[in-house]
Amino acid sequence: MLPGDPPAKSGKDRKPRTKVSDDASLGKLVQMMTACGVAQVKQASILSISLNTLLNNFPSELKHGAISANMQVAQALFSKALEGDVRAQIFWLESKGGFQKVDKLELAVNGADNMSPTEKGQRLASILLENKALMEKFKEGQANQTPAEPVEPGEDISGAITVN
Repeated sequence: MLPGDPPAKSGKDRKPRTKVSDDASLGKLVQMMTACGVAQVKQASILSISLNTLLNNFPSELKHGAISANMQVAQALFSKALEGDVRAQIFWLESKGGFQKVDKLELAVNGADNMSPTEKGQRLASILLENKALMEKFKEGQANQTPAEPVEPGEDISGAITVN
């Protein structure tokens, strides 16, 4: 005790501490700060309490804040996808549905392993040119898409689609 400090109060004279966790608005604030990624030390500083007080009085808010926020965002994204928002649908399928964006076309042709990239490109171009009329019919819905027999990976299927 330093000179000039007021005398220490005895246990009877102390004002009873109010429990921080009794304040529901503080709990919501802790949950929101946790959801937004604010570090626990900074949360304690913002609330003018010690880190131990934060940890002891708001364990549930600290544990579930980020989970709750992620759940709300996921629900909003899911609702948008169901309403027909194509960007939300694509994002959902890529992140949750296991779908992947494909940026290249792979050509599965017998002997493709022995072809150079140029030869593969030429083979693909010839297949597309040969089947240009077939593709037009296919776009118009006049082609039968179902092969007569199951197709093995790497098998040439250029003759498997028939035109009605």
